[in-house]
Order: sequence, then structure tokens, then C-alpha cells
Amino acid sequence: MTMTEGLSNPCRRRYALVNALAELKEPTMSDLHRHTGIPETTIRRLMTTLRQELAIDLRYIHPVSTTPSGSGYYELRNWGVLDAKAFRRTFGHIKRGDEAEDEVAERRGPSTQTR
Repeated sequence: MTMTEGLSNPCRRRYALVNALAELKEPTMSDLHRHTGIPETTIRRLMTTLRQELAIDLRYIHPVSTTPSGSGYYELRNWGVLDAKAFRRTFGHIKRGDEAEDEVAERRGPSTQTR
């Protein structure tokens, strides 16, 4: 049994969100939703949890613009109590907020396809 087998869905969702925040360049709420499959309202709730429970410094950045828009993005500034390298090594494969896709990929092992 690996460390990621049997993770609860709430835990898996938190890990998928942390991975998306670490991997995506200037992710918007829509980007995070598309990348993780987690509903936007749940992402907002999870962000609060990450800040409160893990002391993760997560910020919403408003770009300087001459046109009014909601085109800001999120930035992971500090991993809080998490060790970034250890987390990515152990849980970096968790991309989606649901179990099915990640577990199948984990059982297959490293991908042999190039993208």
C-alpha cells in the first residue's frame, strides 16, 4: 500500500489544489477548476482551509490594468508547514480532486508517452 492509497476525498482535493497552485503559472479560478476538476466554490473553501490549517501563504494578485476585469490570479508564496520538496515527491502525482484518474496513473507507473 502506498502513502496515497486510501486518502479521503477532502484530503485528495487539498493535495490536488496545492499541486495545481505549484504547477500552473498565474492560475485563475477557472484554471484551477479545469486542472483539478474541483468546483470553484469548493476551491474557495479549500483555500481557506489551506491558509488556516497549514499556514500556506496563498494570495490573489490583481494585475495592474487599464480595463476593469476580474482577471487576477493566485500565487503560492509560502508552503507554510509543508516541506515543498517532500510534498511534491510524495503527492505530486495527485492532479485531480477525485480518486479514479490518479490511482489508475499511479498503478501504471511512469508514463512512457512523450507529450
